[in-house]
Amino acid sequence: MGAVGLSVVGIASAGGAGHGPGAAEAELIPAFGDAQAPGDQLPRDVAEVAGAVPETARLLGTARGVTFWAATTAGGDICLVAELPNGVNASPGDDPVTGTACTSASLFAARGAAISVDGHTAAHGIVAYLLPAGADGADVRTAAASLDSDVVVERGATLIAADPADAGRAGGIEIGIAEGGSLSLPTLDTCGHVCD
Repeated sequence: MGAVGLSVVGIASAGGAGHGPGAAEAELIPAFGDAQAPGDQLPRDVAEVAGAVPETARLLGTARGVTFWAATTAGGDICLVAELPNGVNASPGDDPVTGTACTSASLFAARGAAISVDGHTAAHGIVAYLLPAGADGADVRTAAASLDSDVVVERGATLIAADPADAGRAGGIEIGIAEGGSLSLPTLDTCGHVCD
């Protein structure tokens, strides 16, 4: 298994020695307010790569054959974890591909989290955007249509998942968030960086 390609937006240290999601994180991702259920747990091989505290993981859902979780690090950063399973965009015998993007709670509130994970070939992978609670539904639907993407709304979390080939159109898409603010989706590629 390996994280072949990974893009992370808004990395910063949250400081402190948090032991899991608290009230502030639950306001941003309501699933953190729920007790962890057996289905929320990260697979062991994913937890080793993710850098997240396994007990904080919450399953967000599946889009385009990729499973997504939210979790926090020991330092309190919020993480988006993605796993492309064996058999999805893979050849027989390929291991799953995992990627993680972590950011401070304050940056997540302002920007959300974005991740780009390469699959087993240059033509396969996933680009995803996890939005803070309160994202404007009409803006999310517009973004999804612009990117020909799937939208997962589970447990109070909104996730937009797109093929890497479509992600180039994300730059400049604005989505309203809580208290009259907005965030702009970054353009990601699967080479491991945010595009200018």
